Amino acid sequence: MAALGLPYEETARVHCWCRTGLGPSGGGRSELGVFLRPLTARRRAHPGGDLLSVLCAERTDEAVTGLVGTLLGAAGETTARALASFLANLLDHPRQLAVLRDRPDRTAGAWAESLRRDPPLHIVKRRAVEPVGAIPAGATVACLLGAAGRDPERFTDPDRYDAFRPDPRPACPRHGPSCPAEALLARLAAEHGLRALLAALPGLRRAEGTQTAPEDLVRRSPKILRVRTR
Repeated sequence: MAALGLPYEETARVHCWCRTGLGPSGGGRSELGVFLRPLTARRRAHPGGDLLSVLCAERTDEAVTGLVGTLLGAAGETTARALASFLANLLDHPRQLAVLRDRPDRTAGAWAESLRRDPPLHIVKRRAVEPVGAIPAGATVACLLGAAGRDPERFTDPDRYDAFRPDPRPACPRHGPSCPAEALLARLAAEHGLRALLAALPGLRRAEGTQTAPEDLVRRSPKILRVRTR
């Protein structure tokens, strides 16, 4: 919000759009366009030092809405859930976390491994565009991402979290955030966020006697992580 130069008082409304989806088919995209229209007009007339001004100088209103939606979507609920699971996995494996303190360049692999083992959503619905075996075209299919990421024919010891797994690539190319740009931004947020967190809290560890409890069957990320910092 701040980097884009969006009004602080609209934070709650923008967060609501992030929860409903800001991708091309998301419920918040059309509302976001209406919201941005007067702001982009103002930035074109009087540019500032924010990212929205930079976008307005180079893009059409439709392109600005798409780019802003992608940026905000990467900070949405799905990414937040993925980050919570990522941190929980590292806190559960302090030796691996210690390696990442000294080798932050290996954070990307650790993030991919967390998405494989604990995707933010274990089940997503898709519609078949053509017949596949016994599934007719137009049928709604429940894709079990959590099961795909723990396929023993695809991954060795699939239930184990290994931040340095040689090939942690998720079985589903759209694991986590819903488009490649959002996925890239989410990964960058995970990498830089972890570095900043470990720099600010070098003694970070899980509080003794606590366990991570998933929210429900579909959303497996923890709602609360109890930690100690010294």
